[in-house]
Amino acid sequence: MPSSIIKVFRRALHGVLFGASLGSLAVLCNIVQVVTLLLYPFNRKLVGQINALICDAIWRTINVAMERRNGARITFSGDHAVVPMNKQPVLGSIDPTLPPTESAIVICNHLCAIDWAVINTLAIRRGMLAHGKYFIKSSMKYLPLFGPGMLLAGFPFLSRNWASDQHKIDAIFKTLREDRLPCWLISFLEGTRLTPKKLAESQAFCQKNGRPVLQNVMYPRKKGLVATLSALRDSHVHYVYDMTIAYRFRPTGAVNEVFPNVATIHTDYLGDDWDFHLHVDRIPIADIPEDPAVVEQWIEDRWVQKDQLIAQWKAAWPGTASKVPIPAKL
Repeated sequence: MPSSIIKVFRRALHGVLFGASLGSLAVLCNIVQVVTLLLYPFNRKLVGQINALICDAIWRTINVAMERRNGARITFSGDHAVVPMNKQPVLGSIDPTLPPTESAIVICNHLCAIDWAVINTLAIRRGMLAHGKYFIKSSMKYLPLFGPGMLLAGFPFLSRNWASDQHKIDAIFKTLREDRLPCWLISFLEGTRLTPKKLAESQAFCQKNGRPVLQNVMYPRKKGLVATLSALRDSHVHYVYDMTIAYRFRPTGAVNEVFPNVATIHTDYLGDDWDFHLHVDRIPIADIPEDPAVVEQWIEDRWVQKDQLIAQWKAAWPGTASKVPIPAKL
């Protein structure tokens, strides 16, 4: 039997087995989530902690498979080393002998369907995998098993209509403030994945409206982050992590032109074909101006910097960046 056929067969079998195991885990998690809803009127914070454990189990299964089994090559740069390790327990009371958890608003460029997995590579190294909450487009709630699971876990689902989204977002912010739940509140400000067509549309918008014409990222949507900063400025969330992602396809050297997909990270050996890079800027919220108009300019400036950073990586991939091993203790 030709080796190519064997490779395809092994990949398909691998995908079926991993998909079945992950799906079974998701079913079990959904059942636990539904049952724990009975506790919500009596102990909302405990329900949030249980959901955090469930998120940790799902994300960890995916990321350990992606890195340890499938050999993903991931490097980091910027402030990743000063993002503190969270050692607090997910379930139960805060341990006063341990440093408090650092919560943050995370903003990132949006390239493809696995950007969340790259962000989670830092979360798993900093003990925050349980606490990531992604702003997700509303249609994702219909994704079998995982959509309902994220909905029950309190992920913000958005319709991209601020008038209809504001009420539910305010409710999520209220819960975060009152329960002081640890969180990485993660948002892709461009609102959609990068494609040549969407990039051209974004550039046309910028030309028409006198905004910087970006070559490697799309112009960001600002209103959501302005509202998030306003709502959480006086809360336990003290930082913004501005993350920038890039992918290199090793056979051609292309950066951010082709991307792995959800199936690829679960079924393929990634070390031969792909490099993943994550840059982090850790910014105190206290250093960000409060005036909404100034915040909008600050967001634009951050995206101009992202554009320039990716241009540098296209010219010379960041080979001197840090390669941080995934923690041995899981």
